[in-house]
Amino acid sequence: MVVAAGAAGLGGLLVGRWLSDRLGRRPTVAVAMAGMAIFGTLAYSGPAWALFSGYVAGVACGAVFAPAGGSLANELFPTSVRASVAGWYIAAGVAGAVVGLLAFGVVADVRGTSHHLALAAVVVFLPMILTTGFLLLLPETKGKEPEELWPALPAGSAGEDVDAEPRPADDDRDAQPRAGAERLTKRGGGAADPDPADPPRVRGSEP
Repeated sequence: MVVAAGAAGLGGLLVGRWLSDRLGRRPTVAVAMAGMAIFGTLAYSGPAWALFSGYVAGVACGAVFAPAGGSLANELFPTSVRASVAGWYIAAGVAGAVVGLLAFGVVADVRGTSHHLALAAVVVFLPMILTTGFLLLLPETKGKEPEELWPALPAGSAGEDVDAEPRPADDDRDAQPRAGAERLTKRGGGAADPDPADPPRVRGSEP
């Protein structure tokens, strides 16, 4: 059963990659989540064939979920908060797994009921199908660039100093000696007016 689940998981990754780029991230995630809930419930329904088929099919659906879910979580958020979102995504997955295990155990230990495991699976797994409706609140990211989902950052947010004064252009610095030459030409070759930008020269300092 474990070997079959491993092969099914590899096939699920390939199928999930293909569906994510063809149908979209949201539909693939919704189908995979519904499949995990249904086949997980089947695995705990009782017969040996149900355990085998439900376990293998559930692993395959989990593998289908991985490419689409990972892409959607990364593409929905800009790079400025993407690392934080990834951390919360992992933390939420761990918390959900712990709560699910605890809830499954509590329901399965209820006395006076038959098929404890099947009942626990129905209570814990099947409500996950209803949560797929929240995917409609998220934008579809297939075929879109991050710039299409998030507006451009304001000026200065990327480390730019918007209050800094602009540096003079090279043309402005070159214009100063040209202006002095023009004044010299207009005076008929006489001495040009002293330019405040030029330092004073001391007679006899030149060779």
